[in-house]
Amino acid sequence: MSATITFALTIHNHQPVGNFDFVIEGAIDNAYHPFLEVLERFPDVRVSLHYCGLLLDWFKEKRPDIIERIRSLVERRQVELLGGGYYEPILPILPVRDQVGQMNSLSEALEATFGSRPRGLWLAERVWEPQLPGPITAAGMEYVVVDDGHFKAMGFKEDQLFGHYLTEDQGAALSVFPILKPLRYAIPFAPVSEAQSLLTGWASLEGRPVAVMGDDGEKFGVWPGTHQRVYEEGWLGEFFAMLTETPEIETATLSEILDSHPSLGMVYLPMCSYEEMLGWQYPSDVTLALERLKEELRDRTDLSPLDPFFRGGMWRNFLVKYREANHLHKRMWRVSTKLASVHPKGRAQELSVAEATEALYKGQCNDGYWHGIFGGLYLPHLRTGLYEQLIKAETIVDTLLKGPDEWIDVEQTDFDKDGREEVLVTTPKLGLIIHPDEGGMVSALDYRPLKFNCINSLQRRKEAYHERMLQAMADAPESEEGKTIHDQPLTKISDLNQELWYDWYPRGCFCDHLLDEGVDWETYSRASFEPLVNLCPAPYEVALEEANGLVNIVLIREAPSRANGAILRVEKRLTVDSTRASVLAEYRLSNVGEDTLEGLFALEWNFGLLAGWAPDRYYRVDGKQPEEPHLASRGPLGKAACVELVDEWRGLTIAVSMEPETTWWRFPVETISQSESGLERIYQSSALVALWPLNLRAAETRELRGAIDLTSPNS
Repeated sequence: MSATITFALTIHNHQPVGNFDFVIEGAIDNAYHPFLEVLERFPDVRVSLHYCGLLLDWFKEKRPDIIERIRSLVERRQVELLGGGYYEPILPILPVRDQVGQMNSLSEALEATFGSRPRGLWLAERVWEPQLPGPITAAGMEYVVVDDGHFKAMGFKEDQLFGHYLTEDQGAALSVFPILKPLRYAIPFAPVSEAQSLLTGWASLEGRPVAVMGDDGEKFGVWPGTHQRVYEEGWLGEFFAMLTETPEIETATLSEILDSHPSLGMVYLPMCSYEEMLGWQYPSDVTLALERLKEELRDRTDLSPLDPFFRGGMWRNFLVKYREANHLHKRMWRVSTKLASVHPKGRAQELSVAEATEALYKGQCNDGYWHGIFGGLYLPHLRTGLYEQLIKAETIVDTLLKGPDEWIDVEQTDFDKDGREEVLVTTPKLGLIIHPDEGGMVSALDYRPLKFNCINSLQRRKEAYHERMLQAMADAPESEEGKTIHDQPLTKISDLNQELWYDWYPRGCFCDHLLDEGVDWETYSRASFEPLVNLCPAPYEVALEEANGLVNIVLIREAPSRANGAILRVEKRLTVDSTRASVLAEYRLSNVGEDTLEGLFALEWNFGLLAGWAPDRYYRVDGKQPEEPHLASRGPLGKAACVELVDEWRGLTIAVSMEPETTWWRFPVETISQSESGLERIYQSSALVALWPLNLRAAETRELRGAIDLTSPNS
């Protein structure tokens, strides 16, 4: 009898919370549905499939025909369904109660819909940490699939990766299957014959070899060029035909392999993910240095035996690289902790807790917490989707804990776990997070009636792919289409290299700067200025005052001018009222130095309303639309007492008013970020800046007063 290999094809299908309906519909039409249609024609091909909970809910509501197709494939034992976190979270960064809860939720939904509970887990982004066996087995799972790089990082050789191993933590044992990178890169990008050669070549290995290929279902029709290749040109049908016609290859589901093939031994895996992910989490300069080192070494020797030890860092470093991801994560953890403190009494409260739990789980969806080849964190609609769910969950919990009456909470705590305390103010209408050590900046402004974080911007940062883009544009302006998702053209817009500006301060509200009088709006919008006095980000003293339903956050800083002996003292008082969706800001600017202080005081706000060019989102200046009203417009707005940002689609108006009236600048904050089809410009927020010329002699003071008011006809 000729040697054979068992091949386990494992396909993971996922769409993130907050994604556009048309994107999900396109993925269904171009990938998920046609994949099943082709699979039905080859009943001898057995596969393991994973669908996240969002997709299952979508199918049930809008495409029940797909549910029936999957059910039929499961009933004839051609398909095994894998479990996972319901909304595809990065499991290790969740509280353990939510890890188990997310997995149980998906398992229960699969059992109710298809008649059997899953035995195996699709691990989101294959982010593994050694403590996971406990929660995974507590959710009833017997196995998980990870990348072969997880094994190679522990010294495993290529010929040791053809089966499953056992790992454990605290006595909880779990089987682990390695996904083979050569198959992951060949399917479906290489000719079918190449995948066939890989599989038949491995068939001669000792024992009963098993080859696992696990990857995204979107590569079968969503990624650039793949729909034509996989379906129109017939790659997938040819591939399935090859599997049925090649005697050396048999297909099986992962559970069938678990039952028929004994474990190859024991393994302890490091904190790990797939190779590309571990490179993306580094700061840009480290990523570039590592890439250059690899190139230099490859010129001198075969690096393949050492590749596992150039594997990069760990997924959690995204929370360090991107403060916005850390902010989301700490918001999520805070909401989960508050929810866990609720002990419902009666059916109504139980239903409210269930609704809050579902919203929390949606807010844990992984895509908006990191950035790599896909937009992820850089896509404001994904961040908005997460914030909406977290604010919804927290609002439900606060109502359960505090009741329907007006109330106000203020807390001074290290919210983001950076060693510095923030001030959190919450009312039924508003939620604020204030950073005294970063200029008294407000990083979150939640309008709770609409479940909307009005700021939700992103700091413009240098990314490693920016340098690669500049080099590629210099070497070859016309890039050819790549073979895999990691080799796509670098840029879709020819002038992106003209727009690489980087922020040295975070994008929030109430960001204070004292500028040289010669700074114009273009220099300011590019963050190409050096402040005359260092105010943001810089530490302010902070004091809290509470009385009669009001909270005052008093922030004070003294800092010298770099021009002479003048010293600027800023007293900033932010007032929040429990009954109103507004923040009052009072400034007292004093020169406590010896020389005259001359400059331009700039007060900046950033508001992320998602669509910079949409006609239903625009500016109003003293009640009238300017000549260019859209939120991506740029330049001076003239003198005014009030500037409004209007979002008709959401039903929200943000009014920023100042006394005395003053001049204003506005400009879009846009990032140049990587996507599956190249680099693109993305509108993150609208920056609004109020300006006052200062000419303060020693001991002179000037006072300013302003407010943010949030209104909605829908609330």
